[in-house]
Amino acid sequence: MLNLKHIYEGWKNDLFPAEAMKDVIEQVYQERLVICKQCVAYSINGDGCAVPFSSPCCNANVEVIPGIEGCGCPLKKKLKCLSCSCPANKWQAVISEQQEQEINGSEI
Repeated sequence: MLNLKHIYEGWKNDLFPAEAMKDVIEQVYQERLVICKQCVAYSINGDGCAVPFSSPCCNANVEVIPGIEGCGCPLKKKLKCLSCSCPANKWQAVISEQQEQEINGSEI
């Protein structure tokens, strides 16, 4: 199921990051990207992306661990969502959704 708050946060942090959070967002992005590139669901060519042409993405057609498939998310956005976590628990959220809203002074 789509989590619109997470989608919004990932896009916002990619396009319009809070000035105080730019370095943190980039560091988290880079650390997560290293992990994702080692995953069987990592798709550089767009296989299993929820949105066409949004690669690299997490291939939604690949079982990452038994019973858990990739999410289909474009990784350039999802990896910048600080309140997001990997559905296969390969990386976790670094802040809660409430903390993210407090940092940005808005409620979605």
